[in-house]
Amino acid sequence: MTWVIAILLGLILVAMVSSNQAAAAGVWTVVRFVLWGIASLAGWGVLVGYSVWFYATYPPSDEWTQIIGVACTVIIPPILLWLSRKEIAGAYKKNKWASVRYGALLIAYIFLLMLLMVAGREMKAAYEYGGWAMILVPLTFTGAILLWRSLTGSKGWREVWVGPPNKPEPWFVVTQERDASVASEDAIWEKIEGTWDDLTEMQQSEVKAERHARMAAMDERLNALSKTLEAEKAARAKAGNWTVMGFFWLYLIFAAFGLIGIAWDFGFAYAMELKFVKGQAWLAGVVVVFAALVIAGLFISLWESIAEGKAKKT
Repeated sequence: MTWVIAILLGLILVAMVSSNQAAAAGVWTVVRFVLWGIASLAGWGVLVGYSVWFYATYPPSDEWTQIIGVACTVIIPPILLWLSRKEIAGAYKKNKWASVRYGALLIAYIFLLMLLMVAGREMKAAYEYGGWAMILVPLTFTGAILLWRSLTGSKGWREVWVGPPNKPEPWFVVTQERDASVASEDAIWEKIEGTWDDLTEMQQSEVKAERHARMAAMDERLNALSKTLEAEKAARAKAGNWTVMGFFWLYLIFAAFGLIGIAWDFGFAYAMELKFVKGQAWLAGVVVVFAALVIAGLFISLWESIAEGKAKKT
């Protein structure tokens, strides 16, 4: 670690004293890349350490649950970072401070979830159903509020429980507008092109200047539209951070994970009693995972059949 710090300090010193702006910018890019890499590795290490500590402090009913939990913490974060590396880099280049704020908010959410997991385990240790009480009480409360809004409010059931319909992404709207403007401009040019040779040089210059002015106005209008749509999207995302609907779905997800844990314990105990398993824990775990995949596949197939039926009716 000492060597890494020494190298970083050396790079920073080179960037500060370099008279070549391009070289200095390149050095700063390397420094930022290394710092972000160190921060990512540190965060990943904290998650892995927390996972190991959590399962050691609150051991599950079987060893395989602990192995799978720690393995997911080790494998999933790097995969997610790698898959979304382009989006992260693009967002950082576009607005670095907004990206840092979003990242800090995400870290705060993860930290809060880590605290809630510990609190739930402590409640479960103190009270037999304390963990479920922490989930079901706010889930019932928020669900009752949403139900009341659905029955008495002017909004439809879908908007109350799921939110308003998703609007197209800003880049998609801007691309459509640009294509329409370019097509209109091409139509104007086609009309002029047939009589181009009949125009004088002054008239041709005027036509070119008008075309150039229209294209510049189009770029300016689309840039303004893009900024407006991005601001509206950010405002919607900010407004949706803390809502009754958001808390309802958050606690519903917690309840779903709890039910998955119960289903795993029940399925594992049942699989251990099967004749071909012969009391082997690893084989029982494989059986439970295979059964879960089969059930998930059946539900997905049923959902697709329903969706296709609705599409044919419409």
